[in-house]
Amino acid sequence: MPKHTPQIPLATSREYAWQAHVNGTDAAEFHGDCTSPIDRALRGVGSPLLAALAQWKVDEDIDYADGYGLIGEFAPPNTRTVFVRVRCRKCEACLGYKRRLWTARAIYEVRQSMRTWFGTLTVGPERRLWAQMVADKRAVMARGESLSSLSSVERTRALAAVLAPEVTRWLKRVRKAARSDKLRYLLVTEAHSDGFPHFHLLLHERGQPVSKRTLEAKWLYGFSNWRLVPAGEIRQVGYVCKYIAKSAQTRVRASRHYGQSPIEYGQ
Repeated sequence: MPKHTPQIPLATSREYAWQAHVNGTDAAEFHGDCTSPIDRALRGVGSPLLAALAQWKVDEDIDYADGYGLIGEFAPPNTRTVFVRVRCRKCEACLGYKRRLWTARAIYEVRQSMRTWFGTLTVGPERRLWAQMVADKRAVMARGESLSSLSSVERTRALAAVLAPEVTRWLKRVRKAARSDKLRYLLVTEAHSDGFPHFHLLLHERGQPVSKRTLEAKWLYGFSNWRLVPAGEIRQVGYVCKYIAKSAQTRVRASRHYGQSPIEYGQ
């Protein structure tokens, strides 16, 4: 369960509540074909002005509109909690939906880019040992458990959390070397047979081109392999995105607004 209830606009929460009422359910349904949907609470929050008006309901000293009564009596409630029924993100139907969604986004990026690289980043033996030591230390400090005592899913996530910053630094080094901040990416973290994570990527060139030598040289934690996606070829896109549906523990990172046209996000 989340530590804090996520907030949404008050008007949106009312729409969700109305949808649940019309459907005769206790939650607005957004789970699609998910076989094991879960319920989540959302708190609708209004504007600061409505919050000030609502305060007049209980504090008469604030009401300076003499002769007109308490203005706050006419203000609607400033918060409202609603429940939504959403995807579990773990069942086969959810994983398939996630794969189709990211595949469509990746195809859009390929078509909008001058060139696209497909690659894999793996971690060498020395860095593996380092990552395991750091993850073990974090697990002991946070939970009082060693890394080896965690489940396979938790262990992979702990190791991926250690390596994620290095992937970010690698991308920054590549952008600096290519003198381009228009490289966009899709990154899928997958667990190897031994549970150690490695990374599959699609790297899209929207500006200056980047060389294979640069991509390989800037990854300092082990080995990498890169090849260009042929024009009009989407097989590599499907290859990367198929890992999304392989397991619920697979994680996805991408550039902001990945796979969306400027119209969709208001630019």
